[in-house]
Amino acid sequence: MKVEIKQTKDKGRGVFACALIRKDSRHLSHGIVLAKEELNKVPILWTYAFAVYHSKKDALLVLDWTSLLNDAMSPNLAFFARRNNQVEFVALRDIQPGEELTIHYGYDVYRHAKAKGINIIEWNKKTTL
Repeated sequence: MKVEIKQTKDKGRGVFACALIRKDSRHLSHGIVLAKEELNKVPILWTYAFAVYHSKKDALLVLDWTSLLNDAMSPNLAFFARRNNQVEFVALRDIQPGEELTIHYGYDVYRHAKAKGINIIEWNKKTTL
């Protein structure tokens, strides 16, 4: 998937398609497994972590462009935890050039971040690529 990272109108940074991404296209991201208790020591890391790993005690920290995917109630990508510290992303439909790539976080990430003292929108505005 050819993508670029740029500012969105309302969510800080986002990931956008540079070329047509066909339905069922796949992308594998690799990460590192961290204990959730370790992630809690540095709350901003939850902005990048996928709590989808095979254990209730662990999360997968991915530090490529997929960690910047924004939440949507009707996402154009699905994601699945895979073995070997991987997360697989699958296009749910054709995604047009210039369209933002999104996933559904499965919970209210903004409320979760606020409880941890993180304002994701303000943090994204201050953080450079």
